[in-house]
Parts: sequence; structure tokens; C-alpha cells
Amino acid sequence: MHYLRTRFGIPGVISVIALVFAMFGGAYAASNSSNSGKATASAKAKQGPRGKTGKTGKTGPAGPAGPAGPAGAKGDAGSNGSNGAPGADGKSVTGKAISGGACGTGVSGVEYTSATGTNTVCNGKNGTNGTTGFTATLPSEQTETGAYFLAGDSGKGLLFGSAVTTISFPIPLEAAIGEANTHFIAKGGDVTACKNEEHAGEPSAENPEAPPGALCVFEAGQSPFVPWTDPVEFVRVNGAAGTGAGTIGTMLTRPLPADPDEAAEAFSYGAWAVTAP
Repeated sequence: MHYLRTRFGIPGVISVIALVFAMFGGAYAASNSSNSGKATASAKAKQGPRGKTGKTGKTGPAGPAGPAGPAGAKGDAGSNGSNGAPGADGKSVTGKAISGGACGTGVSGVEYTSATGTNTVCNGKNGTNGTTGFTATLPSEQTETGAYFLAGDSGKGLLFGSAVTTISFPIPLEAAIGEANTHFIAKGGDVTACKNEEHAGEPSAENPEAPPGALCVFEAGQSPFVPWTDPVEFVRVNGAAGTGAGTIGTMLTRPLPADPDEAAEAFSYGAWAVTAP
């Protein structure tokens, strides 16, 4: 106390004592109040002033699009526009005869001019004089073809108990064909003798062919009721008598079955080919 009195004086000592009591009194009141130890409203500190507003934060992501609004009412039709100015008259196509120039020496033509430009139409050159399409005889190694039909029925061609038919060459041959070079190929028979290396495919009634200097006859079919296997003979119809083929054709003969009923039903048909030597 002596120290306090000497340092602060009597008034200072009193102030210190008063401060001590005030502190003890406030602490007592805070711990024994009827609010279960909570400070009273008079003991609460006053709220300080509001601080400054902070910076604005970043914009958040866009929300989902809202539903489309109802369609607006259809607007009124606009008025018709005014007619445009008349266009310029088109240019008609003109043409003039020309000779030479774009067509070449000695060739005439027509030059046409239009709005898109000029075009030239030239006449074709005259070709050289050709030969006539007619020929007296079949040219060498050339082939001509035809069809045949043999039948045993009365009225279809009968001679001494044989069926008979003729094969005529549209273009005559220069020379006759001997018997060794005339071939009748029964349906399904061997066609080796009638192969022509210049002709595509296998020889048949559907594809008739013959080697140079030969006549080949291909059977396509016959009566299903009468098997007809008798040999076929080639008889000349012009030139020296005998077998083979003349220059204008030949005659096919085939013996008929002995039974009259079978003979009446027998028939054979197919195609032929002859090639000049």
C-alpha cells in the first residue's frame, strides 16, 4: 500500500481498489446469474460496424434451357413485287455453207453461229467404190449353214423305201465334196471330224461348223417312239453321179424301219454346215 500510495497517490490507490472490486463483482454476477451461467444482455458486447462488401464472385454455369414458347401467329402475306424489265431479245442460230477451213481440204460443211458460239458440221468424205455383195461361189474357208428334216410319213419324201430330203447351198461351192468329207453326226455322236479351228465352240446342231472342204450334218433329235439308227447317205444332186455333195447341195437318204407303222412315225431333224476349201 505504501508503494501504491507513493507511486499513484491516494486517488490512484482508490481507483485501483475500485477496479479490483468491479472485476470481482462482474465475475460473480456472470457465474451466479439465473441464465445458467450465460452473460446477461447488459453484459454482452455491442455488435461492431459492418465491414466492406467483398468482390463479386465468378458467374456460375448456365442453367438448363426452358421449354419453347408457343408459336407466334402467322403473319399476313406480303404484297406482290413489281414486274421486272423485259429481257433482251435472244440471238437466232444462223448457218452458212463452208468448204475447206475447219472441215479440211476438199470437204464441205455448214458453220452454225448462236449465242453460245460457233460450231462446224462437216460432210463425210466419199468412200471408195466397193464391190457388189453378190458372189458367184462361197469364198475360201467361209462357212454357210442351214437346217434339214427327214421323215418316213407319206408325203414327206420317200424313195425306194428310204426317207429323202435335200440340202441346198445358198451360195454354190467352187468344187464338189467327195463322200469322205461328208459327215452325218447322230445325236450325241463323235464330232471330231467336224471341228473347225477358226470356229469357236464345240460343233453341234446348235453350233454347226465344218472344216474347210467338208459338209457336216448334225442330228438334233428324232422320234421318241421309233429309234432310227439306219445310216444316212449323201447323194449328189448335180455334176457327176455318186455319193457326196455337189456344188449346189446334196440329197440325204435314210432307210426306213421295215415295220410300216414304225416307218410312218420315223423322223429326224437338225442342222448342217459346209465350208469352202
